[in-house]
Amino acid sequence: MQIRLKELCDYIDSIGAYFMLSNSCTDFVLNLYSHYNIDQVAANRAINSDPLKRGKIKEVIVTNY
Repeated sequence: MQIRLKELCDYIDSIGAYFMLSNSCTDFVLNLYSHYNIDQVAANRAINSDPLKRGKIKEVIVTNY
């Protein structure tokens, strides 16, 4: 699914439109979108099967502008 999402973002970029994408902060995602603008943000998560993993997590905001 990540590859298809990236292909959609590439298409949007190719027609001159803008996009903003929120995604997981993983090495795979960082490499996949490396030629776009990437900002890392802290996102608050209240739901997780492991209570110790609830709270702030890193996400990325990817834009082509």
